[in-house]
Amino acid sequence: MKRNYRAGDAQTLAQEMAYYDHVEGFYDSLSDADYKRILDIADRVTAPAAILEIGCGSGAFGLRLQKRFGSTTNVGLDVSLNLLSQHPFLPVLGNGQSLPFADQSFDLVGACAALHHIHNLEHTLSEVFRCLKPAGHVIFVEPNADHPYRRIVVDGGFLRDWFLKTSDESIFPTDLLALMSAIGFKQTTFRYLTFQNRKPSWLGRLQWWIARPRWHRALERFVHPWFVLVSER
Repeated sequence: MKRNYRAGDAQTLAQEMAYYDHVEGFYDSLSDADYKRILDIADRVTAPAAILEIGCGSGAFGLRLQKRFGSTTNVGLDVSLNLLSQHPFLPVLGNGQSLPFADQSFDLVGACAALHHIHNLEHTLSEVFRCLKPAGHVIFVEPNADHPYRRIVVDGGFLRDWFLKTSDESIFPTDLLALMSAIGFKQTTFRYLTFQNRKPSWLGRLQWWIARPRWHRALERFVHPWFVLVSER
């Protein structure tokens, strides 16, 4: 699947590093309850010894993975040196295009709000597949491209220029599922979610209020701003 990046091709690694350093707080906004809901969806994942987090930032998601699974090896990959300096485990500088790890190195690969910033997603997913051990898992958390906020405000509205300071392309869940299936992943669990966040904005509170009722399954993709995908190699 070819992704149509409207600005990502022109960005240099140095520009992306500066961008992520500038917005570091934005990518560490989920609450402990939000992370718990994500990991509860991954209940089929059992005792991964080695974990890789792509787009790890300061390691908030990796820290929750470590607490949940008790892994002995926890590696974080990110383009921001500033964020990596805060990472509590094994930080590695990189942008996710190619993973500098041997085949079958990890039992679990996680990425929270990272895949839509990757320039060549198909190549990266193939790299993830290569680095996973047989029966290893991935946990991906992504903004839902079907949600009205993403469609209207981010992709088509006044925030588009801000997001285009780095590679940013919305991912439709059906496209990601099809791409992963073609690479060889097996889908285990898929869920739409709305997060509470540690310090929710008025828009976040509104989204949470809208998402509280039980919606018909066919409408969930328009109600929840996020989705979680857990797949097996």
